Amino acid sequence: MDVRTAEDVIPSCMLAPLLRDLAMCADDRFGILAAAEHDLPLAGIVSGEAVLALPRHRFARMYGAAAILLAEAIGRDAPVAFAARRDVIAMLVTALAPTTTLREAVERIVQFNVAIAQNGIGITLTHEEDGDRLVVDLSSTLQNPPLSLTAAGLIFLVNVLTWLGGTKSKIVEIGLPLEGRAINDPCLLALDIPISLGRGRTYLQFAVGALDEDISGRPFLATEAMELIAHDPLFSVRKRAPISGRVSALFLECELAEAPVPDRIATAEHLQLSPSTLHRRLKEEGTSFLSLRSTWQQKMAKHLLGEAALNIPAIARRTGFHDARTFRRAFIGWTGQRPSEFRRENST
Repeated sequence: MDVRTAEDVIPSCMLAPLLRDLAMCADDRFGILAAAEHDLPLAGIVSGEAVLALPRHRFARMYGAAAILLAEAIGRDAPVAFAARRDVIAMLVTALAPTTTLREAVERIVQFNVAIAQNGIGITLTHEEDGDRLVVDLSSTLQNPPLSLTAAGLIFLVNVLTWLGGTKSKIVEIGLPLEGRAINDPCLLALDIPISLGRGRTYLQFAVGALDEDISGRPFLATEAMELIAHDPLFSVRKRAPISGRVSALFLECELAEAPVPDRIATAEHLQLSPSTLHRRLKEEGTSFLSLRSTWQQKMAKHLLGEAALNIPAIARRTGFHDARTFRRAFIGWTGQRPSEFRRENST
């Protein structure tokens, strides 16, 4: 049985509004997507009869494909083809790589967007008394874009800025030119950012001074992560999660996989952070990698000594120690007992 953690999957119902709009506006294009995803009941997802746990990369690919197909259907000009989307994202990431502040990054996003022909979205940066705003306009190339398509554009921008800015959210409000209607798009709501309706334009509002902060701890972006930045509606929420919780989640994954507890360098690499940034952020949360690792090592060691048929050297390796002697010394420090004594008293 394939068992995945919550971070590995996204419920298919979050696709429903975009798929529904695609089916209503362009049934032929909905058929193209359904043929490409032939093993999924897309009609059932639209109706709510089928709620599946989709792997993140597959969800992101489908969400992006549906958004582009819908933009093609209602656009005055053809947007960037889906096949070329990853190349465009890679170009944007390359353009953002030298930036040192969020303001510089946002200005480059605006410039990059202007430089791409037939991009399907207009982006401008404005300066207001209550902070800077990134104004998003889909109407220049799209006729009456539905909320689901607006959400897809906002998600991309929020995700890119979250990737650049780290775990601290710099976006304090989403403005939408909608009157008297509830927001029911789950992807937009998943951003967990306050939404103000009845605004003249669609925008992302930044906290005062937020764009002038330095960018620090920007992770290396692997190629396979580009679609997640573009189209995963939970990307920004996951990135804003406490680092200590993400470290503990990694330790749990290692335990379930019967893999050794990783060291600080391997953990930082997994979280797409530098070791120094990992240290700093854990310190901000009132803890440290050594403290989290020691707590997990103790828990795992007790579990393995009490239930597993592993010898002491094997348990030492599983808990991240180089040799049995170092493990025994640490275990005595934790419990006041030798591992063999604990095993005799607690084995099942």
